[in-house]
Amino acid sequence: MSTATWLAVAGGALVLLEMLTLDFTLLMIALGLFSAAGALALSVPDAWAGVIGAAVSIASLGFLRPLALRVFRRGTGIRTGTDALLGSSGVALTDVAAAGQVKLRGEVWSARAYDGVPIAAGTKVDVIAIEGATAAVLAAAGEGSN
Repeated sequence: MSTATWLAVAGGALVLLEMLTLDFTLLMIALGLFSAAGALALSVPDAWAGVIGAAVSIASLGFLRPLALRVFRRGTGIRTGTDALLGSSGVALTDVAAAGQVKLRGEVWSARAYDGVPIAAGTKVDVIAIEGATAAVLAAAGEGSN
């Protein structure tokens, strides 16, 4: 096999390994290998093909990889699980001080008053934090507490 073929095969192997790491480093090196293989296929001298491959790899690692990381690690912005409850509203089912129960999005949660000020049953509450299986709540603005 020719050198260009070997470089292309090595680039393909790095692409497959990249699928295991998802760090975009191996992918950028693979781009350099593919570039060198392409240059060799176009009859560019070996030394220049090496320079082209190295330049593409370095440029990709310096510019393309940070962009790819920003795009793919940005997240969706959708909160799930207990994070989705932060800032939500509910109703105190029992008096809430050191312990009590509130209804949040149709579910009954153990709760405690976030600031230690007791909250009367029936009061609208806002979730400030989730600590394990306990919601730390405050009386909603404009709602009275005991």
